[in-house]
Amino acid sequence: MTERAPLVSVVMPVHNAERFVGDAIRSMLGQTFRDFEFIVVNDGSTDGSQEIITSFHDFRIRLINQANQGIGAALNNGIAAARGELIARMDADDLSLPERLAKQTAFLQSNPHIGILGTWATIEDIAGMSKGSLEHPTDDARIRYALLFDTPFVHPTVMFRRCVFVEDAGYSSAPGVFEDFELWSRMIRRTQGANLPEHLLRYRLVPGSFSHQVTTRHERLFEQRLTALRRAFPLIDDALLNAVAELGLRHAAISLGMLRRVHRHLDQHIRATITDLLAAREVRRQMLHALIGYRLIPHRSLLHRAADRVLKELVVLLLRSRILH
Repeated sequence: MTERAPLVSVVMPVHNAERFVGDAIRSMLGQTFRDFEFIVVNDGSTDGSQEIITSFHDFRIRLINQANQGIGAALNNGIAAARGELIARMDADDLSLPERLAKQTAFLQSNPHIGILGTWATIEDIAGMSKGSLEHPTDDARIRYALLFDTPFVHPTVMFRRCVFVEDAGYSSAPGVFEDFELWSRMIRRTQGANLPEHLLRYRLVPGSFSHQVTTRHERLFEQRLTALRRAFPLIDDALLNAVAELGLRHAAISLGMLRRVHRHLDQHIRATITDLLAAREVRRQMLHALIGYRLIPHRSLLHRAADRVLKELVVLLLRSRILH
């Protein structure tokens, strides 16, 4: 008789995570929801990670050993082996709270139109000290707006439908790509997203992890923004596309006329995607805050900085009062 497939497959890549992987596994095995398999992909670890993984004797754990291929390939290989219709992500240096899988599964079963579901997370350092929280938008419209500029999901909190993932050909393994931002940008075209407004993961800031290597972060993020924005605004010219992609990123100089065009296009996008008036107002407030990042006067001295700040404050006042519309 064929063994019944679990409803959920948890996929966790591991690469040289011996310091934290044991706690990560224990947090998953301690879930109140029980109908899951736990696929652990050992991505060529050279430390004691594999020994720690194999020290757990739980029938739900399925270990895949592979040569080091990177997180995108590790995730694709793990999901290819998954049997569940729902895929839950987990990272080897984080901790899931006991109710996480239960709450996400219940939400997705009650909301079949949602294909990607994250949660909020608390941030802590490697010593366990609190460093804040990650609280992304909870509704689909605001998530779609946020996806123009960065990922609106905490990656290791996400649970998604395998059928949508398969249709979009999985994670990119290209070097330098933020594999989660790139994947959600494709998946959101055929499904909807949401975040549970509960802190169901303890997210560790680990020095040296890919997401915290900042030397080329702006360049990589800028290129992925261009791709996401081109999908949203297929008819705008390259100058405007680049100006929007710079928003809040490099604090680049921009003409007042270009700033006005950026504001107008983003405002039109907000009107088209967010029907809730209060939500739209909050997103516009965030947009105006990001607009302040642009330089209207190139900074060559403290006087230029002061003049630029005063001018930007005046521009934001004008934008708020609709004079520039």
